[in-house]
Amino acid sequence: MNSITENYLSYLDIVDLNDNQLQEHVSNLIIESKVSIAKMETSFKKNIKATEKYLKDHKVNIGYIKSEAKKASNYINGQHKKGVPADKASKTIVNSIGKKTINKCISQIKKYTESLNIPLSEKVIRSLGIFVSLLFMHTLIMAITGPIVGTLFGAQSVLIFSVVVLAPILEEYAKRYALLGNYPFIYTGIFSGIEAIMYITMMVSNGIPLASSLIIRAAALTMHFSTTLIQKHFHDKAISSGEEELSLTGYYLGVAAHSMWNLLALIPHIK
Repeated sequence: MNSITENYLSYLDIVDLNDNQLQEHVSNLIIESKVSIAKMETSFKKNIKATEKYLKDHKVNIGYIKSEAKKASNYINGQHKKGVPADKASKTIVNSIGKKTINKCISQIKKYTESLNIPLSEKVIRSLGIFVSLLFMHTLIMAITGPIVGTLFGAQSVLIFSVVVLAPILEEYAKRYALLGNYPFIYTGIFSGIEAIMYITMMVSNGIPLASSLIIRAAALTMHFSTTLIQKHFHDKAISSGEEELSLTGYYLGVAAHSMWNLLALIPHIK
């Protein structure tokens, strides 16, 4: 019995030793796993930040990607609850959402990259084309609506409609068009420069001193670049947030500011 008891006790000691070693080994594995996971998480976050920066720098709509990712996540979770195998659900989501999202991002990157490669001379030519188109549209609309507005509200209302309503709408839309082509400040500089020359020539010919004319047009120049900056700020915010309506908000604010400026400039001339 003593021999059997001793062997049994010896066996228990071995089991306890192995159990302690096993627990220690498992504990070490858990610690190592946590460290590895923490390192992977840190690396993943860095990669995500670097990717987001690249996409934002190339005017890719980050908000759109996040929105599509959320749709994909909700779809996969829903399919999982229905018992659909993960591989099948993943293939479906890649075909339905993934490819569309990737193609849209590639298209946005390509469009932005191409806009960077447009020579300055071509941007100037495009800006001049927008300017000419703007003058044509303004002249055409006034030729149609001017007589109607004058008949209904009087001759002076035609000037108010042209300067306070129509001009801000068309001019700010022209800036928006240039903004979408990634040359907003080139266009704004050309437009406001040509406009300044026209108005300074007109003011000087009407007896206004050159110095005063330059100061007045410098203020107008500031207004034009300010509304361009407003539009660009909201457009960039729309791209980074995915809220595309923010881009239009910038346009509306630009029109409102422009319209208010023109109204204040016109008031002294209203009889």
